[in-house]
Amino acid sequence: MQLHQPRDDGEPEAHPALALGRQAGLGLISEVFYRSAAERDAERIARARAVIARHYDGLERQLDGRSHLCGDFSVADIGYFLTVTFATNLGAAPGDAHAGLRAWYERVLARPSVVKEVAGLVAAMQQLAA
Repeated sequence: MQLHQPRDDGEPEAHPALALGRQAGLGLISEVFYRSAAERDAERIARARAVIARHYDGLERQLDGRSHLCGDFSVADIGYFLTVTFATNLGAAPGDAHAGLRAWYERVLARPSVVKEVAGLVAAMQQLAA
């Protein structure tokens, strides 16, 4: 899985799979954040979750035989760790078909640097909410 493709102007461009996942994520966000439970479009949510699950399928393939997305722990793991965390919070957790992705998530979460930063995020949210 190529994470970025160069554009003609030299700026990085998101891989089409990322854009597809991002669009589904935005649909899910708009339903969860902007509508009450009674107003939510269940079909739109189901479509968004299905697209995210297909994106997880790609990550599962990327992880086949690897401990991290790019071989060694990298910024890709950090970015996807945050993305999977947020998607899970919105009801789009990796499912049973994504055992490799779930194991990768646990490996990333077990890293001392990630533990420290997750604790910092929680503390920052609590501080802002106080």
